[in-house]
Amino acid sequence: MEKELPGSIFNEIFVILKAGTDKAAFEKEIKNKYSNLNASDIQPMMKYTLDPIPGTLLPMTQLLIIVFIVFSGVTILNIIIMDIRDNRRNFGIMKALGFTYKDIRNQYLYRISILTILSIIFACTLNLVFSRKILGMVLSKLDVLIISGVTMLLLIMAMVLLILGVALICCKAIKNTKPTELTEE
Repeated sequence: MEKELPGSIFNEIFVILKAGTDKAAFEKEIKNKYSNLNASDIQPMMKYTLDPIPGTLLPMTQLLIIVFIVFSGVTILNIIIMDIRDNRRNFGIMKALGFTYKDIRNQYLYRISILTILSIIFACTLNLVFSRKILGMVLSKLDVLIISGVTMLLLIMAMVLLILGVALICCKAIKNTKPTELTEE
């Protein structure tokens, strides 16, 4: 612990053993390696205090992630619809110049993909630099944030698929853009 958090003094460290782990063997191993430490079961009162924490935090975290994804999806949908509506005239001009719907759609998807990649890089950098510090301030300098690479990768892939899916669906409006209607407007 001195290596991880230099200058800190610890009286107790709590370890959750995996199911099926031999508790007596673990206690013996700790006694053999560190003769001045005592490995014992947690006190009942402390156990009742700590047991509900994972059961409470995990559902709250999952709910926040779901709300964040839904909110992000609605926001992304709104932005893409507004962007396609604002560029309607440009799409009509491109069609008049001979571009096909597929050409215009692919160009738009490339633009969205580049913006998505830049946004992911920016968001991941902010997360890695500030999340641990902010959570540490909120929880009185406790370092409890574990940033799982797998979870982060899954969330990134889900958001990329969501953005590209929304963009593809919204690109159907480009197909209905007719240069003749735009000249009448």
